[in-house]
Amino acid sequence: MNGEGLQLDFKHTISDAYKIAKTICAFSNTKGGTLLVGVRDNKTIAGVKSEEEKYMIEMAAQLYCVPPVEFKFKEHSIDKKVILEVTIEENSEKPVFALDAEKNKIVYIRQEDHTFKAGIVTYEWLKFNNKTQNIGKNTYGYFESEIMQIMRENGPLKLNSLISLLPFKKRTIIRSLIKLINLKILSVIYDNNSEIFEIKNVG
Repeated sequence: MNGEGLQLDFKHTISDAYKIAKTICAFSNTKGGTLLVGVRDNKTIAGVKSEEEKYMIEMAAQLYCVPPVEFKFKEHSIDKKVILEVTIEENSEKPVFALDAEKNKIVYIRQEDHTFKAGIVTYEWLKFNNKTQNIGKNTYGYFESEIMQIMRENGPLKLNSLISLLPFKKRTIIRSLIKLINLKILSVIYDNNSEIFEIKNVG
């Protein structure tokens, strides 16, 4: 059994539908993924009472994700213990929101083996790529060139740093960052739920 990663997450048990909705939301906003319920972080088998776990996952995916997220169940028996495999596809309609206990809508994404609250650029990037009218508009122009120059001089930067270093409006910088991400020139990395933008190492 492989360890946790971008598309795989272990859950010992599920006791809170709101919490599991975050992971479901993150998978559906990224590349899809699989939850293995009844498996500890160290990959040992704990087992579950599958009907209880199924109920919590159904609540999370159908009631606490907006729009609702499709998923599939599969049960496995290992050493007389039941593991629940939950497959979540990447959603065609993005962004997917997860509701918290106060019914606030929050967007989550998956990076490596962690779930993060999406920053403003990631949120706008999800929206942008969900709109077919924007396809083909990821052109490299003046604003993108200026951002790249600043990043070559300063290294990886957060959005607030770019705003302070560039004489452009926030909206213009966000749109240019989206273009650079779509052109696979920039990467977004998360550190304590903060977006950091860095030039990709194409070599």
